[in-house]
Amino acid sequence: MTYRERKLAGLCPLNAMEVARLLKALGAPKSASIYWAGGQPLGGKEALLSLTREFPNFYNKEDLALPSELKPFANRASLMAAIDYIVSEKQ
Repeated sequence: MTYRERKLAGLCPLNAMEVARLLKALGAPKSASIYWAGGQPLGGKEALLSLTREFPNFYNKEDLALPSELKPFANRASLMAAIDYIVSEKQ
């Protein structure tokens, strides 16, 4: 997808490589913990490889919680978003 197509679709307008470059330019250390909020990226986790190679401490709620802990919220998008917000706020 182009930058414009990603933006119009409501997705992050930057791809994983651009996010990695931005974080490095801002001085983020390779050891930084990064929490990724939201659902699966377009292209799956493979689409994030250039970012996770630069910043290996890259997590989302599925990485941090047991499947049984998330199961009650699985079909409730607003609650899943609330979980992302709470974790992001506490990081």
